Amino acid sequence: MRLLGVRVSGGSHAHISRQLKRFGIDTSHFTGQAHNRGVRWRRMSPTELLVVLPAGSRRIPGIRLKRALATIGLPETCEVCGTGSTWQGARLTLHVDHINGDFLDNRPRNLRLLCPNCHSQTSTYAGQRRPALVEPEVVYDPDAVTPTGFPIGRRLPRRLEWPWTLVEYSFKGP
Repeated sequence: MRLLGVRVSGGSHAHISRQLKRFGIDTSHFTGQAHNRGVRWRRMSPTELLVVLPAGSRRIPGIRLKRALATIGLPETCEVCGTGSTWQGARLTLHVDHINGDFLDNRPRNLRLLCPNCHSQTSTYAGQRRPALVEPEVVYDPDAVTPTGFPIGRRLPRRLEWPWTLVEYSFKGP
């Protein structure tokens, strides 16, 4: 595009792509920039991502773990308080928490989604990594599965309704 004297922007790319398709011009010989020339990226499956990584490996970004958990059917709600992915009408980003504090242990039984408030109260928040402190509400069960039937290795919490009802009192002033 620079050689053609066209401004490099998204609109220019879209316009040129449409014209190439319109005239039936073959673009298979374009192999990409130098940093990824000829490389075709393939998204890893959840079974490849959700494993224990060898020592010295790099951390897998939370967004990739979150996508893998969604693929296996883990509900997108906080496992402690039940808050969903929206809060007060705005999008809420749920955090991926490693229950035992080891960021190399990406097995489904060790991962859970938490809202930022609940995550900040855990023993593994912000890399504190106190693995000896396992959360008491986590119940490991080798037969437990997600709602879609994927084996997860721990029980998901049941959502209980609040046992109280709202009562309004009104007082008449003097």
